Amino acid sequence: MLKKYIKKYYNKTFEEKIEFSSIFSFFVNIVIAIGKIIIGFFSSSYFFLVSAGINICLGFAKKECYAGIKNGLKEKQFDRKNLKVALLVMLAGLMYILYMGRLIVFDLSKPEYDILIAIGIATVSFVELTFAIIGIVRVKFSGHFYRNIKIINLSSACSAMVTTQIALLAFTNANNSNFYNGLFGVAVGFFTIILGIFILILPKISMNGKTHNEYIYKTSKDETISKIKNYQGKYKITVEDNKIEIIFANSKVYGKYCYDGIIGENDIIGDLKYENHFFKNLNLIWKIILIILSEILIFVWLIGKFIEFIKNSNLPKKLTKLMNSFDTEKNYNS
Repeated sequence: MLKKYIKKYYNKTFEEKIEFSSIFSFFVNIVIAIGKIIIGFFSSSYFFLVSAGINICLGFAKKECYAGIKNGLKEKQFDRKNLKVALLVMLAGLMYILYMGRLIVFDLSKPEYDILIAIGIATVSFVELTFAIIGIVRVKFSGHFYRNIKIINLSSACSAMVTTQIALLAFTNANNSNFYNGLFGVAVGFFTIILGIFILILPKISMNGKTHNEYIYKTSKDETISKIKNYQGKYKITVEDNKIEIIFANSKVYGKYCYDGIIGENDIIGDLKYENHFFKNLNLIWKIILIILSEILIFVWLIGKFIEFIKNSNLPKKLTKLMNSFDTEKNYNS
């Protein structure tokens, strides 16, 4: 019976697996929250109630994403539900700041962990963070709510990293460990709030649902092509055999953002694309080295990825502005 369900899950599409995991994790978060509420009630610890609130917020945020996927919302409905998801994530971040900030303010007893438990927690946390990041990259064009689920997973993975630090510092008997754990936890709380803000603004600046773009000539084809070929701006443009490629960014590590179009008699029709074959193109030895060093390099990669995202945000608008300078106008009826 179990083998049958495992096979059924394995045969699901990437998006179907996200949907299943989101509703499953919702119930897990609610069960954990109920457990924390019970512990908080009997121990008179309000901080357990705050921790339960975090689980409830993240659980319901995923449930809202799942509902958004299933209902196929219109623009205004989507905006309201996306706002709700963002606010739940930001509220979870605020609660996490309160929950971890208590370690800085109050003189609490330090937890104790065996070395094997500490290593186990660290391993699970790094694996969770790695899969969260990979999930965000893979889900890039699957839809906003799919990506929201992966962003929420990233938030949970970061809080797991805090747990890892607590376990490792407890094992090493480091001085002022509560202060440093609290500081790291507060930083993760602020990062979660930033992720909530991202969820709110991403639909307006991302390529999701805006990759196909058509432009009609205002004057003539020859005049437009002449202006394109004489372009001296910051983007690399190639025109060849009635094909046009506009490269907005091209990094060996972070990938290539470009617009590939076909030049017709009356218009230019094409799609915005993102390509990244960095890891696939490495030989086996370099792949092994990167995997071994991933615990160190992943944070450096994340910072670079964030900078690259900011640089290449709102590409559809940038593309339209550029094409307008070549005497074309966007065909919104396409």
